[in-house]
Amino acid sequence: MTTLIRAHGFDVELTSTELKLLPHLLAGALGSGATVLAVDDITGVGIARAATDFDPGVVEVERSAGGALAISFPPRGTGEQRSLVDQIEALITGDRPLPRLVPGLSFVAVDVETANEDWGSICQIGVVRFSDGDPVDSREWLCKPPAALNRFDPFNISIHGITAEKVADAPDYADVLPEMLAFIGDLPVVAHNAQFDMTAFSRASHAAGVQVPELTFGCSLAAARHADLMIKNHKLPTVATHLGVGEFQHHDALADAKACGRIIVELARLDHKELGFADLFQDWGFSLGTLDGQRVFPVLKKPMTQGPVLTGAATEAAAVGSAWDSPAEQQEAPKKSARKPARWARAAAPDVVPEANLDADASGPLFGQVVTLTGDFEPFDKGMLWKMMAERGATIGKNVTKKTTLLVIGPWDSVTSKQKRAEELIAKGQEIAMWDEKQLFKELGLDADEQPPF
Repeated sequence: MTTLIRAHGFDVELTSTELKLLPHLLAGALGSGATVLAVDDITGVGIARAATDFDPGVVEVERSAGGALAISFPPRGTGEQRSLVDQIEALITGDRPLPRLVPGLSFVAVDVETANEDWGSICQIGVVRFSDGDPVDSREWLCKPPAALNRFDPFNISIHGITAEKVADAPDYADVLPEMLAFIGDLPVVAHNAQFDMTAFSRASHAAGVQVPELTFGCSLAAARHADLMIKNHKLPTVATHLGVGEFQHHDALADAKACGRIIVELARLDHKELGFADLFQDWGFSLGTLDGQRVFPVLKKPMTQGPVLTGAATEAAAVGSAWDSPAEQQEAPKKSARKPARWARAAAPDVVPEANLDADASGPLFGQVVTLTGDFEPFDKGMLWKMMAERGATIGKNVTKKTTLLVIGPWDSVTSKQKRAEELIAKGQEIAMWDEKQLFKELGLDADEQPPF
């Protein structure tokens, strides 16, 4: 068994035979190399200085050759210090099993990088297995996106640095998927904004003509928001830094997966929880999401009876988070920018109007409303917003009519015709509430500043 513990500038990797100090990205760039010490050469270990909320700490590992190896820990790193001492003592005495960071908390953290604006264009996958809160194994793959989606956009390349040339000799997504699933086994998975990663697997699998994996998943973004950490945003690096996870190579799938998993562990420890993965999310008030061939059902704040966000067909799988209707239609459509779609396309209403969920929470502010959207709601697809509002019991209207009770107004460079019509009806005595896009995003639990790429 391998255990990884976060120190200051290094990961401490413990096996039954060795202790390794593996430098983080910054420490490695400054010239620090790996340090390897055989367990048989360790004669003792102790906390030389305990970390506080403001001051770093030090663990000293005594060596048979004389002298001690000093391992520094960041402020608030007392848990990591104690875990390291306990585990080294267990190794050198051999009289008890390795302690566990969070007993019972076992899962696989996942992250994907994509080649273009279609979420199914997966070009890198990283997975890290956590056992009892400790990261114990990891894998990563570069892969060619499914043929229908195999196009590398300059914007995405600028984010992660992966190009078509870098994956030219890599296996296809369809060949990597079984290896990833074998690594995951029966464990639940977690990702930061898991709806993106799970939708990516759904779309990529449909495009590649392979079976969509069946996964149960949690979301570290949702968990971090729930924790009320008092931070400026909930992007992966922001949350990781706040929780003492440390610096990492953001937008590298393996590094992001490891950071995501450590966020879950640190949130559990911060909350003094020693629970399994499903019980932990249930304790936080969430139901886990599910991915299968028919749908991607999101992580929700409480169990709900309404229909799924996505259905299995590739066309409907695009309803959340992508302007593309299907891999085939993507090939026929003109190239779009990931950040700047055509002006009128952004404001256009979708063709299919979802039915209102009459079993939704009747106390919710959208229940029973007749809602119309006008303007731009970038980065969100209006079809996605319609589905989410309908799930909450709203009736969706394409146009402002005498039945309209709520108009949501997104940014636009002039007053739209729908807004003008609403103002006319209001002047005649009709009650129509007006929200801006921020009010809608907040009600739906969305944050325009926190969508992929993170």
